[in-house]
Amino acid sequence: MILVNISTQVFPTEDLEVIHKIFNYFSDFDELEETIPNEKGVIEVSAKMEGLSGLTFLYRQSRKQRIVQAIRNHVENLMDLHANTCVFMLNKQALTQGYIGICQTPSESPLGPIHVKISATNIERVINYLFPPTEKGHVLEVDYTPTE
Repeated sequence: MILVNISTQVFPTEDLEVIHKIFNYFSDFDELEETIPNEKGVIEVSAKMEGLSGLTFLYRQSRKQRIVQAIRNHVENLMDLHANTCVFMLNKQALTQGYIGICQTPSESPLGPIHVKISATNIERVINYLFPPTEKGHVLEVDYTPTE
């Protein structure tokens, strides 16, 4: 089983519809939750998706942008093999334009990052499917397709 959770903070200066558009890049979400604004007007938005469809955007866009190895290098150290999870951050501003940009720290995305958490029965297989090894800039496409 594969579960994808994405979340972010939405500040009063941001358009909530833009955040919904970003979330829809990932998939039609099974659940969307929005908190009531805090004292500063900030809302927490999160979505949950189940299955491979929640990974399609990351799969396709990483290849289109030719950043498979860069993302692989980044997320390899973020996998928790005992919990079968991988948590990383994406630049919210890049995602508004449909592009993936990895954040190593939350401050790299001025309005905060999009947090992505992937949980799976075998997280290593899922990460190999999403971001397989490359050789001389070419993705080594091996059938890592995880079973749902």
